[in-house]
Amino acid sequence: RPVYSHRRAPMLLVCAGDPSGDQLAARAVRVWRAAHPDGAVEGLGGPALAAAGLRPLEVPGFRWPFPSPTGLLEPLRAVPALLASAHAFLRRAAAPEASAALLVDLPDVNLPLGRRVRARGLPVVQAVAPQTWAWRPGRVADLHGSCDVLAVVLPFEEPYFRSFGIDARYL
Repeated sequence: RPVYSHRRAPMLLVCAGDPSGDQLAARAVRVWRAAHPDGAVEGLGGPALAAAGLRPLEVPGFRWPFPSPTGLLEPLRAVPALLASAHAFLRRAAAPEASAALLVDLPDVNLPLGRRVRARGLPVVQAVAPQTWAWRPGRVADLHGSCDVLAVVLPFEEPYFRSFGIDARYL
């Protein structure tokens, strides 16, 4: 269902923070761009997304891929860049031409981001589900508010997430 104005070209926002997510998102962006040749794609991603036409958001202090800090101090050092990235993404989600968001993997970043993007009225596709069936089953509740569609990559995940009332679709 189109949610964008007929006067403006649609814009897809994408957040993929690691190389595998970058590859998956790039494939989806190529399909989206074929359906919306006048549309724009902006967000946070790597070289595969750039080759597919992603215009990266300018975020001071942020470097792709997203940091995967370990230890006690490294996670604290990563917080400012992660927050700046989330704020930049949310600013673009408020733009009139923003029409949908594709958030790939990174549940610690993308689940909260998805909730905030949806609160702005944009449909959200979360791709690559958190492995709640293996650990942290409480994350299933987080998915309800963070996406309209959950694109899963393992065949058994579709019925698993659907059993919780989530619109899951196997890719």
